[in-house]
Amino acid sequence: MHTSLRIIAVATALVGVTSCSTEKKDVDTARDSGVSMYPSPAGPVPESAVAPAPTPDASMSSWKVTEFGIGPLRAGMTAREAVATLQAAGVGATADSSKACHYLRWSGPAAVAVMLDEGVVARVEVGNPDITTKEGAKINDAESQIQSFYPNRVTVQPHKYTKGHYLVIAPAAASDSAYRIVFETDGQKVTKYRSGKQPQVSYVEGCA
Repeated sequence: MHTSLRIIAVATALVGVTSCSTEKKDVDTARDSGVSMYPSPAGPVPESAVAPAPTPDASMSSWKVTEFGIGPLRAGMTAREAVATLQAAGVGATADSSKACHYLRWSGPAAVAVMLDEGVVARVEVGNPDITTKEGAKINDAESQIQSFYPNRVTVQPHKYTKGHYLVIAPAAASDSAYRIVFETDGQKVTKYRSGKQPQVSYVEGCA
């Protein structure tokens, strides 16, 4: 009789050890994977408290400038359409409806600004040497390179404040005649450029 009791006691102890070992293994596995095995005593964490902040989509690095704007952002879009387009790409953006002419606040590429006039996207201004046009033109390109990128489409105008020039690029299609790209140069190389719709794309001093 005593032998039977000892056998039962040993079997019970082994089951307990196995159960503890399995539980420890599960906890270790969960810990290593970063998953909690137990609910928070304070209850579930609200989704808004853990959701990551929007960050620019990696595809923005491939956005190119055309006479219409940059990437999917086009002159002529309303402020609401522009913000929705950028947010869909993971780019934070807000507009100020209280101002007639102003610049979009956004988390897009550095030294790239978006002008809104009367609630509509008017132009994109580029001071970032890493941002190129669809044809490959960029800041620091020689004036002759711009001519080669846009054969028979360049009108050279004197710069208002320096000895440089404005290289005004007409669109390839006559139906797009309201749009332009304007490269500013120091007389030799591009220092900055902008694209968008007339007349705003031709404004020398932005909203001023």
